[in-house]
Amino acid sequence: MDEAQSALLAWADAWRQGGDAPLPDVPSVAFGISCALAEVNDALPLAADYRAAPLCTGDPDDLVLKLAEMPGEKVAKVKVGLYEAVRDGMVVNLLLEAVPELTLRLDANRAWTPLKAQQFAKYVNPDNRSRIAFLEEPCKTVTTRAPLPGNRHRDCLGRKPARSGFSLCG
Repeated sequence: MDEAQSALLAWADAWRQGGDAPLPDVPSVAFGISCALAEVNDALPLAADYRAAPLCTGDPDDLVLKLAEMPGEKVAKVKVGLYEAVRDGMVVNLLLEAVPELTLRLDANRAWTPLKAQQFAKYVNPDNRSRIAFLEEPCKTVTTRAPLPGNRHRDCLGRKPARSGFSLCG
């Protein structure tokens, strides 16, 4: 929390002084600032789809049936980092392979070390990686960057940030 507050205050100081400060590296702060700027600049869309992505819990066989029957765009969230990286990778692969139209949002709640994050990336089928919308808070600390190709960070308007690449821990 202190890190987020410090990042926000530093950015706000630069913004108030008229600087074109880049968004902070703290994802939650960068997202919040991007939303605030979109509001200030009257850039938010007038209409939006506010459906929540269902959280995938329970029996994978039941999940596959529920996800396959979802109307419209098939997007779901999976908590990873609760078990071993190989198991998480297997579950992600199972869901993505069983429901070809599915896109997943993953959340590790900072449960992984950089090594665990890299192990997870190794177990996710490269053909499925482009269907992972994002991986939220993967690591306990920001110590290393481990790319997971095909993923993307987005701001509140769905735009890619200026910095390139996707990082599991950074």
